[in-house]
Amino acid sequence: MFGADKEKPLPKEFGALMVLAKKENARAQFAVGQQQNKAGDIKIWVSELIGHNGQSVEHQIGTFYVRENRSDPKSRVIGIGFARYIAQKPKGPPVFFLPGGPGGSYIDSVPPQFKQSGGPLLAEELLGRCDLVFFDQRGYSEHGSFLKDRAFKPKSAPPNATLQYRVREFKRFAQEVVERYRRTEVDLRGYSVLECVEDVNELREKFGYRKIVLRGQSFGSQWSFGYLKKYPEAVERALLTGVEPLNNAY
Repeated sequence: MFGADKEKPLPKEFGALMVLAKKENARAQFAVGQQQNKAGDIKIWVSELIGHNGQSVEHQIGTFYVRENRSDPKSRVIGIGFARYIAQKPKGPPVFFLPGGPGGSYIDSVPPQFKQSGGPLLAEELLGRCDLVFFDQRGYSEHGSFLKDRAFKPKSAPPNATLQYRVREFKRFAQEVVERYRRTEVDLRGYSVLECVEDVNELREKFGYRKIVLRGQSFGSQWSFGYLKKYPEAVERALLTGVEPLNNAY
């Protein structure tokens, strides 16, 4: 089954964070209404919370809508989830946290439990000092569109399987998945590092950020390299860990 774009409530973890206010953001640039979502639309849920150091931080959970395949004007629109923590008096450029995987997500790693919940490195230290943006990967977003089909299950390889057998089975399984998706509305051409790069840049522009800091982990480092190559003028600096090169199969 393919997950539909739908509104989701704030994660239950917020109960322990002294939520002071919760309202749907009504600012015009983010208003979507009840009509079908269009590329470029954003839905945001806003709350104010108290972090571990006692400071008040505005927190947003949102969905950003983009074309699945930007090269096809008739491509369907999908949602990508994000979370944003807005500093009252930022002392530096916003930091975009790009998770690993592919298929990782930081959105539900909320303060003050960043570290305990496996949240991204430096997020807790930077909270309140600058805006923090956690962005999901297209196709794998609980707060957006989820690309999945439980029927796609590779066969288990025998314990003594050779490398050649495993490679052959992987290719067979990959081709099976591609053929099955071709019979659906999904356009697999839209799932690439290049499209992920454009997702980040469009969201950066929507938020009005001139320059950003990239914090990429594993696949997020490959994602960051793609952004650095395409939009170097929009990057203040980057901190990458578990580094993967741009030609690492995605």
